[in-house]
Amino acid sequence: NKIMKSIIFLLLVSLNLNSKDFSYTYPGIRANSLGSAFSSIADDVFSMFYNPAGLTQVKDWEAGASINAKLSDKNLSDFTLGYRRPVPDTKNIVLGFGYDRVRQSTLGSMDTFLFSYSNQTTLKYFQLPILYGGNLRIGGIKYEEKSHIGLGFDAGVILSSVENYKTSIVLSRVTTGMGKSMATITIGNSYRYFDTTFALDFRVTGGYSEFFPGIERKFNDDLLRLRIGKGINLNGRDYLMLGAGLNFDPVIIDIGFSYPWKGFHYDAGNYGFSLTYKFTGPGYKERMYDAASSKVKELNEKSETLLERIRGLEIEIARYET
Repeated sequence: NKIMKSIIFLLLVSLNLNSKDFSYTYPGIRANSLGSAFSSIADDVFSMFYNPAGLTQVKDWEAGASINAKLSDKNLSDFTLGYRRPVPDTKNIVLGFGYDRVRQSTLGSMDTFLFSYSNQTTLKYFQLPILYGGNLRIGGIKYEEKSHIGLGFDAGVILSSVENYKTSIVLSRVTTGMGKSMATITIGNSYRYFDTTFALDFRVTGGYSEFFPGIERKFNDDLLRLRIGKGINLNGRDYLMLGAGLNFDPVIIDIGFSYPWKGFHYDAGNYGFSLTYKFTGPGYKERMYDAASSKVKELNEKSETLLERIRGLEIEIARYET
């Protein structure tokens, strides 16, 4: 309860500095529904845009696409493609590709291509996995009637702990030739408590810095996920981001929508949809069967334990009667 109250408090009072323009926004419906507090979670096909180290967390071969619209008096549209695949005959190496297309009605446009690498290792004395990864970044931006093409990189790590805490550090959008500095430092933390994950990112880009909190809750053996987070402020418009995910393996559907602080009549927010397909890994029926089998096995073990206790009590009763 204390953790929940703290997260809600942060949702309401987190530092409220406006992003300067469309280049400060991030793609991905699930991540946006979490208020973009995703650098330490980073376990879907779009995670390379937040922390490339996260690609190695899931060993499935998958691809996804998302459409996102951010509303203000200067509307923005965002189309994103993501792809990742484990390298055959390796244990943890995962490669990925991402494309993000942003179009803003008056300021300009931005296209980004990412080529990702992710792996993990275990330090001798730490004895917990350390995830690391990087992106080669190729981008083009048209801003205020000027066009630029740039080359850059992203790099990130995720540190785990036995208490379900994760901490991430990401240096991203380090580019040359873009006509403006876009280098970003993100420090993220997340904590999983049973089926609920709490996340918080702190992001600094030039003179723009902000806290991004978010919460995600699983239901029905991960068939449904509900999310809430503080939306990325665009052009001075504040809103609360909401979202849901449906996990029909091999198909995953995510939707996101927003609630402007000043009401639905106020033109602000974020609305989007994404679709992910897994080429490998267990399907929905197999996953449900495995979950049911695990529960049956657990119940059988408990039943055997109870029977042993009953037999022990019967022996004790017979002994007392004697």
